[in-house]
Amino acid sequence: MVESFTPGQVGTFERDGFLVVEEGLVSERGLELLRERYVPLFDGEYETGIRPDEVNWMPGRDPEDRTRQLCNAWKSDTVIAAQVLSERTGRLAAQLAGYRGVRILQDNVLWKPPGTKAIGFHQDSSYADYLVPPEMITCWISLHETRADAGPIEFVRARTRGRSRRRRGPSSTRRTTGSRGRGRQRPRACSSTRSPSWSSPAAARSTTV
Repeated sequence: MVESFTPGQVGTFERDGFLVVEEGLVSERGLELLRERYVPLFDGEYETGIRPDEVNWMPGRDPEDRTRQLCNAWKSDTVIAAQVLSERTGRLAAQLAGYRGVRILQDNVLWKPPGTKAIGFHQDSSYADYLVPPEMITCWISLHETRADAGPIEFVRARTRGRSRRRRGPSSTRRTTGSRGRGRQRPRACSSTRSPSWSSPAAARSTTV
């Protein structure tokens, strides 16, 4: 398991605005447990009895071609909470961003079945403009084997200088220098929006999510 990043990894993060960690961010057993919780959560089964702050897709209520999303599901499930509130993940995030420590702002549990629509390019910090200064770091964890053409998150490399702006990108997949074009599997990515970084989960187009 990754306990700290190398100077080279920190340098890559500072240069590109994101870092892909292929292995060791989450244990295999941890991934299994997280995967087991997805369907029950989206079926409205909340282990703690507390509903997530946002439920942006429900079966029978919303179109099937939409990406499913829950916000702050850590309140609803202890397995999700164990990952979201992980001390080790927080320490790694702080190392990349150069912070003394970090606090959780929110989590997003995303589910992208084949054929679902893309989420447009955006900056996470533009949705939390109440933060002063508007600094944050995002950790994206893929729970299943995935490829660049299966709709994973995409980053725009080196867009880490200038003012943060609210922006919606295209609804279809767009090739960027930050995408995982070589098709490596199961990335764990951390991206800092301390200085703006554009990202987008592209449209899902295969049987892997």
